[in-house]
This record gives sequence, C-alpha cells and structure tokens, in this order.
Amino acid sequence: MAAGAFLGREADLMARYAVSRPTLRTAIRQLEAANRVVTRSGVHGGLYVKDVSATAVMALAWHLVTLRQPFRTFFALHMPFFGHAAMLAAQRAPAIARDRIAELRDEMLTTPPRVACFREARLQLRSAIFAATGNPALEIVGAALNQAYAKILRGELHLGDTEEEKTSRVQAAEGLIVSAILSGDVDATARACRRGAEIEIEITEETVRAGMISARAVPRTLFALVRDGKRPDKLAEHMARALLRELDVRQAPPGAPIGSIPALATRFGVSYDICREAMGLLASHGVVTVRRGRGGGVHAGRPTIAGFAHVVRRDLVAKAGIEQLSEVHTLLMRIRDDLTVSAAPPDESASTVAFFDEMLALLADCTSSAAVGG
Repeated sequence: MAAGAFLGREADLMARYAVSRPTLRTAIRQLEAANRVVTRSGVHGGLYVKDVSATAVMALAWHLVTLRQPFRTFFALHMPFFGHAAMLAAQRAPAIARDRIAELRDEMLTTPPRVACFREARLQLRSAIFAATGNPALEIVGAALNQAYAKILRGELHLGDTEEEKTSRVQAAEGLIVSAILSGDVDATARACRRGAEIEIEITEETVRAGMISARAVPRTLFALVRDGKRPDKLAEHMARALLRELDVRQAPPGAPIGSIPALATRFGVSYDICREAMGLLASHGVVTVRRGRGGGVHAGRPTIAGFAHVVRRDLVAKAGIEQLSEVHTLLMRIRDDLTVSAAPPDESASTVAFFDEMLALLADCTSSAAVGG
C-alpha cells in the first residue's frame, strides 16, 4: 500500500480481523517498531501506512544540526515547542493515543538509566506526543526537533560516573510530564514541562562545565544522510563533519575563504571526488558555498533552508490544513519573539532567528497554497 494510506480505526480493525483489543494493539506495536505504520489522533485519526522517507523531517532535522547552535539556544527553540505540543496533547489526545503514550512512558521508565537506551525510548515517546496533537504540521516540525536533539547527543555525551544519576533525573521528569498529559490537566502539563526543561538545562550546563560535551550543538555523527536513495560515502561524511567542527572553532563569518577543493582534499587526505561530495553535503544546507572562476573555491556560507524548502512545502501542504499550518506559524512566531528578547546574545542566536524567519515565510506560503487548493 502507498505511504499515508488509511488502514482504519481501532474498532474497524478489530472487527475486520476478528481480534481483541490487546491482540490488535500488540500487532500495532510490532508494526510501529518495524517503522511500517503510524497511529494518528484527531478527526482523521486511525492507523496509517508510514511514510518511511520522512523527507521533510529528515531535512529539517539535519538543518537544525548544521546551525551549530549553543545548547541554550537550541533548548530555547526545542523546549517551548515541545511544551506547547504536550499541552495540546493533554487537551486533544483520544483514548487510543493516551494508551499508546502510557505504554511508551512505562517502557521509557523501565529502560536502563543510560543515555543511549533512554535517548531512543524518549524519541519514540515524544513522537507519540506530537502525533497526539492531531496537527500534522506540528508533528513534522516536532519530529525534526526531536531527531535533531537525538543526533546532537548521539556519540557526543559522555557522563562517566554521573550517567546513571543524571539520566534517572531526566527519566523521572519525563514521566511526570506524561502523567500530566494523561490526566488531561493542561496547567499541570505546563508546570511539568517547565520543570523538565530546568532539569535538562541544569544537567547540560554541568556537563559542559565538566568538559564532557561541547558547548555548541555540533555532533560527531553529523551527515548520516540519505540522498537519492543512497548513503554518502563514509569518507565524505567524515570530512564534512570535520570541516563543520573546524568552522565552528574558527567562527568563520559568511564569505570567509576556506580553500579550493584540491587544497582541501590534500589537507584532509582524501580524493578530489570525496572532497567534492563532502562540500555538496555542506552546501545543500548553506553551510558553505562553492564558487567557480577567479576568487573561487569554497567559502563559509550562511545556513539556509532554500535548498530543500520545496520538500518541506510539499509535505506540509499535503498533510496539513490551513488551521493546522496557522497554529504552527503562531507558535514559531511566539518562540522567535521570546528568543530575540531574552534567550541568547544576538551573535549566538542569529542563525536560529534566520531559521525562524525562513520557516515562518514558508508556513505562510504553505497556508496560501492550501487556501488556493481548498
């Protein structure tokens, strides 16, 4: 069946296959684990064939990583967005979505208190919370933030002897958030989200001070991308990752020369083709520009969504309506205003503010397209 195909509501599936609710839910969990189906809430809720390409989510997630934001700036985007989604889930989630969230909460709380185990369990849990809002546009942006955070921490966070204690604190805070969502208490959900954010920021700052993690959100596992159905060559990924971290250390301004492709290939000890592939990965997100002719070569760029905006626009227009797009637009506008007022110094938040501006313009364009299409 095609990606996005509607398979039915829980009651319909039980009748069609003549099975009990526990049996059906066990089967659905197995299919979700295999990345084959997704459960959605709302007016058009039910079981759907999952779009495994998840193109818009992947593109936005990797772009958020390439912004090289300090953690406090990334948190100023990620945590308010999740908090709003959690409150909407408390208001809107139907019984089947609440049951799924409760199951994932229990699984998350019983995972070993280690970063690698908890990270994957929370990724699934938060995906279910975003889906429970009944807003596909919010789900797309939320999933991108979710995956970006997971990519930032994967292979990067080493807590040593403090890992179990710190992970247990975050697990407990996440459990309180879910309990508030399941109770349907919006105010309690907001308080739990704020407390969870405080705990996570406190732990991150402690870890940065201890030298266990970079102060900026630049992961070592950057660019595990899929392009045209193929993973890029591992050497190209490695070079792209290394150059991104070098640009972060140098704080190279847009337009600053980095070198010619032959010179970079020699410096990094790779072939010309590998270097060109690595520059293509970075250029697709605006991190660098490659110029020809006199004064050409590779130059530092300014991250932009222009290279993949058409993919995000396509997915948003296909999956979300005018009211849903407007809801996300209003939320991002509010977070952007808070960020520019108090969250971080302008030099730290400039790339994030530019991302907001691009996303707001894109959402406005999507809303216009949806209105015309409607």
